[in-house]
Amino acid sequence: MAIRRKSLDSYAGLKNLAARDDSVLAEKISHLIIWYSLQKRDLSDEDKNYLDSSLVECYKRYGITFDNSTIVDENEKFREMPILPDWYNVLQESEETKHLAVVLARYVTGSASAMGQRNDIDLDNKYIVLDTSGMPDDLLLPGIFWATDVASDLIMDASTELSALIADELWSLVGANSNPLAAGFVQEMVKTIRGLGGIAVTSTQGMQDLFALDNGKYGKGILDSSRIKLVMQMEEQEARLIQGVLNLSEDEVRQITRFRRGEGLLCIGYNHVPIAFHATQREYAIASRRMASRAQRYYFAHRPRLNSEGTRVKCRMLSVGPRRCTVECYGHDIPMTQRDISYTAIPNLKAVYHPGQELDCIVKSYDAKSDTLVISIKETQSNPFDGAIDRHPVGCRRLAQISGKYGGGVFCNLPDGAVVMCNYNFQYQDGDFMVGDTVMLVIARYETEKKQIFGKILAKW
Repeated sequence: MAIRRKSLDSYAGLKNLAARDDSVLAEKISHLIIWYSLQKRDLSDEDKNYLDSSLVECYKRYGITFDNSTIVDENEKFREMPILPDWYNVLQESEETKHLAVVLARYVTGSASAMGQRNDIDLDNKYIVLDTSGMPDDLLLPGIFWATDVASDLIMDASTELSALIADELWSLVGANSNPLAAGFVQEMVKTIRGLGGIAVTSTQGMQDLFALDNGKYGKGILDSSRIKLVMQMEEQEARLIQGVLNLSEDEVRQITRFRRGEGLLCIGYNHVPIAFHATQREYAIASRRMASRAQRYYFAHRPRLNSEGTRVKCRMLSVGPRRCTVECYGHDIPMTQRDISYTAIPNLKAVYHPGQELDCIVKSYDAKSDTLVISIKETQSNPFDGAIDRHPVGCRRLAQISGKYGGGVFCNLPDGAVVMCNYNFQYQDGDFMVGDTVMLVIARYETEKKQIFGKILAKW
């Protein structure tokens, strides 16, 4: 139920225009009613009005109205948003709407209650995967709509950044089990993404699915909005379905039915070109790694001497960024931050680590049922905090190097690797110091329970 946009005018940021003041809340309510309608097919106009009124009341209790300025607080941050249990409670308060609360009960007290709670997903990531593969069949359609709605908001709000929506199951929202509201939403979204210069990619293994609703009205609309189409091998009956839509000749229809693996017909406007895909050695290597990882995980799962808590094993760097990296340990790809790798603050991980580098690590936990492995690299090293109170007593002055800044604090590394969290002396400002500068600091106090050292920067050295 979270609102993720501050304006509906996606074009204003691209053309430096004043944004229209269309209500974001009104659009969000319409999307929620579509999501609801995918689970209760016999919605009457009266029920839709009840749902609309209940959602207005639900958001109003969080201080959100049709005025777009109420979506954010005084710091221009999004307000706390209602969740499905809040909507459920509003519907339960009236005898006229109690029957509508039944659909939401599964998200409040039932098996899908985890989906009705708040989450801490970072939507600022450049690469986001919304996986619906584990959903029950009866929740798959509303789940796909939810994922598509999230993706749509992110792309519409991307401004000048190029965005791509790759939706493997998007056809289900225009298929026989969907409804015109959801199908119309998808069709409009694809058109808008293309208008913004973004990319929308969808696929289906059966063209009959794409043309199943309203005699193919929405499936045809999506194909018409797609500049590039790639037709792989299909049966003649399905090839006939798209013959008129893509203006295929009889020879091209026969060709499609005879394609082998890796072959297809590339359609761009009226240009139709047969093509063949050949995997490079690098792509073979990626596929081979997937199979090798599966074998390594099986081996690890059946070796208690390896997967027991506290065991020292090897891991290997797969990719390294300035602040985050991914390591591989017995077939498990594990994302890690600088704090997971070293007790000492490292301004840029790429300056210390590189892909392929082998490191020692300690198994913290392993759940064989979910195949989840948790490791620690830094615990293979001694903690510089141990004995620091004797080496650097309170009140002493030490030379240190600034390794980073966060939340108004400054992290400084002492020569022995101990990290001191500092603030500045009264005559200095944050702009006077840069990461990498050598400074003179004074040790102020120790937090032994959290193993933290605090100090004050006296001067640049």
